[in-house]
Amino acid sequence: DYEDVTVELRAVKNICKGGEITHCYFMGVEEFDSIPRKRKTAIKKTQGFDCKCSVCSGQVPGQEKTLKKLIEAHKKLDPTPSDWKREAVNRSRIVDLTMELYIGDPREKFRALGSLMRFAYLARDKELVKKATGMAKQLTEEYKLEDMQVVYDRWVKDLAKWSREFTSNN
Repeated sequence: DYEDVTVELRAVKNICKGGEITHCYFMGVEEFDSIPRKRKTAIKKTQGFDCKCSVCSGQVPGQEKTLKKLIEAHKKLDPTPSDWKREAVNRSRIVDLTMELYIGDPREKFRALGSLMRFAYLARDKELVKKATGMAKQLTEEYKLEDMQVVYDRWVKDLAKWSREFTSNN
Protein backbone atom coordinates (compact mmCIF):
# COMPACT_ATOMS: atom_id res chain seq x y z
CA ASP A 1 0.00 0.00 0.00
CA TYR A 2 1.67 3.19 -1.20
CA GLU A 3 -0.65 5.61 0.58
CA ASP A 4 1.58 5.75 3.67
CA VAL A 5 4.90 6.11 1.82
CA THR A 6 6.75 9.39 2.16
CA VAL A 7 9.75 10.25 0.03
CA GLU A 8 12.11 13.10 0.80
CA LEU A 9 14.35 14.50 -1.91
CA ARG A 10 17.27 16.71 -0.92
CA ALA A 11 19.89 18.22 -3.16
CA VAL A 12 23.51 17.63 -2.16
CA LYS A 13 24.61 20.73 -4.05
CA ASN A 14 23.11 23.99 -5.25
CA ILE A 15 20.89 23.68 -8.31
CA CYS A 16 20.75 26.56 -10.78
CA LYS A 17 17.38 27.70 -12.05
CA GLY A 18 16.51 25.51 -15.02
CA GLY A 19 19.17 22.95 -14.04
CA GLU A 20 18.45 19.30 -14.59
CA ILE A 21 17.69 17.10 -11.58
CA THR A 22 18.51 13.44 -12.02
CA HIS A 23 18.41 10.27 -9.95
CA CYS A 24 20.85 7.41 -10.25
CA TYR A 25 19.36 3.94 -10.52
CA PHE A 26 22.76 2.31 -10.66
CA MET A 27 22.90 0.14 -7.54
CA GLY A 28 25.72 -2.38 -7.69
CA VAL A 29 28.06 -2.95 -10.59
CA GLU A 30 27.10 -6.58 -11.08
CA GLU A 31 23.54 -5.61 -12.05
CA PHE A 32 24.49 -3.57 -15.11
CA ASP A 33 27.32 -3.93 -17.60
CA SER A 34 30.37 -1.73 -18.06
CA ILE A 35 29.64 -1.29 -21.78
CA PRO A 36 27.30 1.70 -22.25
CA ARG A 37 25.11 0.03 -24.88
CA LYS A 38 24.55 -3.06 -22.70
CA ARG A 39 24.10 -0.95 -19.56
CA LYS A 40 21.51 1.25 -21.26
CA THR A 41 19.65 -1.85 -22.49
CA ALA A 42 19.66 -3.34 -18.97
CA ILE A 43 18.42 -0.06 -17.47
CA LYS A 44 15.68 0.17 -20.09
CA LYS A 45 14.62 -3.42 -19.36
CA THR A 46 14.71 -3.22 -15.55
CA GLN A 47 13.84 0.44 -14.95
CA GLY A 48 11.74 1.25 -18.01
CA PHE A 49 13.52 4.34 -19.33
CA ASP A 50 16.34 5.38 -21.63
CA CYS A 51 19.28 6.57 -19.57
CA LYS A 52 20.84 9.75 -20.94
CA CYS A 53 23.28 10.49 -18.14
CA SER A 54 26.77 11.68 -19.03
CA VAL A 55 28.29 8.28 -18.17
CA CYS A 56 25.84 6.20 -20.22
CA SER A 57 26.17 8.73 -23.05
CA GLY A 58 29.96 8.26 -23.03
CA GLN A 59 30.71 11.87 -22.04
CA VAL A 60 32.82 10.96 -18.98
CA PRO A 61 36.18 9.54 -20.05
CA GLY A 62 37.39 6.35 -18.38
CA GLN A 63 34.14 5.27 -16.75
CA GLU A 64 33.75 2.09 -18.82
CA LYS A 65 37.29 1.07 -17.93
CA THR A 66 36.64 1.76 -14.23
CA LEU A 67 33.34 -0.15 -14.31
CA LYS A 68 35.01 -3.12 -16.01
CA LYS A 69 37.76 -3.20 -13.37
CA LEU A 70 35.15 -2.87 -10.62
CA ILE A 71 33.10 -5.77 -11.95
CA GLU A 72 36.26 -7.90 -12.10
CA ALA A 73 37.22 -6.90 -8.55
CA HIS A 74 33.76 -7.94 -7.30
CA LYS A 75 34.20 -11.34 -8.98
CA LYS A 76 37.39 -11.86 -6.94
CA LEU A 77 35.60 -11.51 -3.61
CA ASP A 78 35.51 -14.73 -1.62
CA PRO A 79 31.99 -15.65 -0.46
CA THR A 80 33.48 -17.50 2.53
CA PRO A 81 36.72 -15.63 3.20
CA SER A 82 39.40 -17.08 5.42
CA ASP A 83 42.28 -14.79 4.43
CA TRP A 84 41.18 -11.49 5.97
CA LYS A 85 44.19 -9.59 4.68
CA ARG A 86 43.64 -10.61 1.06
CA GLU A 87 39.94 -9.81 1.35
CA ALA A 88 40.69 -6.40 2.89
CA VAL A 89 43.08 -5.59 0.03
CA ASN A 90 40.43 -6.64 -2.52
CA ARG A 91 37.84 -4.45 -0.81
CA SER A 92 40.28 -1.55 -0.72
CA ARG A 93 40.60 -1.88 -4.49
CA ILE A 94 36.80 -1.90 -4.81
CA VAL A 95 36.60 1.28 -2.71
CA ASP A 96 39.20 3.02 -4.87
CA LEU A 97 37.37 2.09 -8.08
CA THR A 98 33.95 2.94 -6.64
CA MET A 99 35.16 6.41 -5.70
CA GLU A 100 36.24 6.98 -9.33
CA LEU A 101 32.68 6.52 -10.57
CA TYR A 102 30.59 9.51 -11.58
CA ILE A 103 27.42 7.47 -11.12
CA GLY A 104 25.87 5.68 -8.20
CA ASP A 105 24.05 6.35 -4.99
CA PRO A 106 26.46 7.76 -2.37
CA ARG A 107 25.19 5.03 -0.04
CA GLU A 108 26.76 2.43 -2.36
CA LYS A 109 30.12 4.11 -1.86
CA PHE A 110 29.45 4.24 1.87
CA ARG A 111 28.58 0.50 1.92
CA ALA A 112 31.84 -0.29 0.13
CA LEU A 113 33.69 1.66 2.83
CA GLY A 114 31.84 -0.24 5.56
CA SER A 115 32.84 -3.53 4.01
CA LEU A 116 36.46 -2.40 3.77
CA MET A 117 36.36 -1.25 7.38
CA ARG A 118 35.11 -4.65 8.61
CA PHE A 119 37.65 -6.69 6.68
CA ALA A 120 40.50 -4.31 7.49
CA TYR A 121 39.59 -4.67 11.16
CA LEU A 122 39.54 -8.47 10.89
CA ALA A 123 42.92 -8.34 9.12
CA ARG A 124 44.25 -6.03 11.87
CA ASP A 125 45.31 -3.58 9.17
CA LYS A 126 45.33 -0.20 10.90
CA GLU A 127 46.13 1.72 7.71
CA LEU A 128 43.15 0.32 5.82
CA VAL A 129 40.86 0.95 8.81
CA LYS A 130 42.14 4.53 8.88
CA LYS A 131 41.59 4.86 5.11
CA ALA A 132 38.01 3.55 5.34
CA THR A 133 37.17 5.70 8.36
CA GLY A 134 38.63 8.86 6.82
CA MET A 135 36.84 8.37 3.52
CA ALA A 136 33.56 7.56 5.30
CA LYS A 137 33.89 10.77 7.32
CA GLN A 138 34.51 12.74 4.13
CA LEU A 139 31.43 11.24 2.40
CA THR A 140 29.30 11.84 5.49
CA GLU A 141 30.34 15.49 5.60
CA GLU A 142 29.94 15.95 1.84
CA TYR A 143 26.44 14.49 1.48
CA LYS A 144 25.03 15.42 4.89
CA LEU A 145 22.66 12.42 4.88
CA GLU A 146 21.32 11.62 8.33
CA ASP A 147 21.35 7.83 7.86
CA MET A 148 25.00 7.92 6.78
CA GLN A 149 25.87 10.06 9.81
CA VAL A 150 24.17 7.61 12.19
CA VAL A 151 26.05 4.64 10.71
CA TYR A 152 29.35 6.54 10.65
CA ASP A 153 28.95 7.51 14.33
CA ARG A 154 28.27 3.86 15.20
CA TRP A 155 31.38 2.75 13.29
CA VAL A 156 33.55 5.27 15.16
CA LYS A 157 32.09 4.17 18.50
CA ASP A 158 32.59 0.47 17.70
CA LEU A 159 36.15 1.01 16.48
CA ALA A 160 37.02 2.93 19.63
CA LYS A 161 35.64 0.08 21.72
CA TRP A 162 37.51 -2.54 19.71
CA SER A 163 40.79 -0.65 19.35
CA ARG A 164 42.33 -2.55 22.28
CA GLU A 165 41.88 -5.75 20.28
CA PHE A 166 44.25 -4.49 17.57
CA THR A 167 47.21 -5.13 19.84
CA SER A 168 45.88 -8.36 21.33
CA ASN A 169 45.78 -11.83 19.87
CA ASN A 170 41.98 -12.04 20.17
